[in-house]
Amino acid sequence: HEWHREGLSPLRGILEHLAPFRWGHSEMLADRTISIRRPEELPREAANDALLLRGLDLCAYFQIPVRVGGRLVGFACLASSRPRETP
Repeated sequence: HEWHREGLSPLRGILEHLAPFRWGHSEMLADRTISIRRPEELPREAANDALLLRGLDLCAYFQIPVRVGGRLVGFACLASSRPRETP
């Protein structure tokens, strides 16, 4: 399920395919949670992930792996977009 405020583009299709988020995907496979206030907080090895988050205009991001019977079945995430100035 995805909810976002009016005027924002859906992220579901992008986040369902984690291949571009290599570091984040490896963290999820290792059963680790990601919690950042801005992409710059990610470690150096996550530079590509930070670039992708900035490209999606996201700042705060929280991701938790979801396991059933010890098997990874997905993830839950909350993301906050950067506030934009209105013209």
